[in-house]
Amino acid sequence: MEAALNEHLLNELRDLMGEDFDLLIDTYRFDSNSRLNKIQESIAACDYSEVVSAAHSLKGSSANIGALNMEELCHQLVLAGREGDEGSMSYLLPKLQSEFERICAYFADIPSQ
Repeated sequence: MEAALNEHLLNELRDLMGEDFDLLIDTYRFDSNSRLNKIQESIAACDYSEVVSAAHSLKGSSANIGALNMEELCHQLVLAGREGDEGSMSYLLPKLQSEFERICAYFADIPSQ
């Protein structure tokens, strides 16, 4: 299985941000959880423009921390939302949630600054 995060990018962020790295990770986890909830609610409400908006935001923040699998799943969700492809959205949501859990587990295993 592919790594949850790009180690090289993550190490660069850690070096660049110093003590603020932990805040970045905490913010990512909080914001991502909120966006995942928004995506789930929006799929249930058939509000696909909100799915696209939340998935696009999550895609960008995931790319910024090197969560490349998460970024790709969000990209697929954006495309499915634009097409109104409810089947694909319903298929991708649990994959996205699982990948987020994997990322959170990864962050729980790395030492704080």
